[in-house]
Amino acid sequence: MDLSSAVCIQAWFRGNYQRQRFQSAVRAFLVSVIQAWYRACSLRNAEQRRYLEMKSAVVSLQAAFRGWRVRREAGRRRHASAVLIQALWRAARVRSSIQKVMLVSSFHAFCTGLFFPFLVYRGISKVAN
Repeated sequence: MDLSSAVCIQAWFRGNYQRQRFQSAVRAFLVSVIQAWYRACSLRNAEQRRYLEMKSAVVSLQAAFRGWRVRREAGRRRHASAVLIQALWRAARVRSSIQKVMLVSSFHAFCTGLFFPFLVYRGISKVAN
């Protein structure tokens, strides 16, 4: 074997060795890039899941508060309406009882003759003519 053949074999061997080292380095780099990408995707998905859960909780809390506020306002309106209806009903009952008392008292006054002079004074009585 001559020297050039030995150099050629050594060059081939060193080249192969360097190519394998380079390929394993490239593979390691690619593996780390893929792992970083996968971790970033996993982290993004976890953050998105947490965000959606938080958003869902906030929306349900807002809905509960708004429903409570509407129910409270409706209750207040119902109460105010009931108070108004009760006041009108009581006023109508009082007016009715006052009218009954006035009717009874005027009838009593008419029957006892207390009302007669008033009618004469006004010129309403037929007896006076």
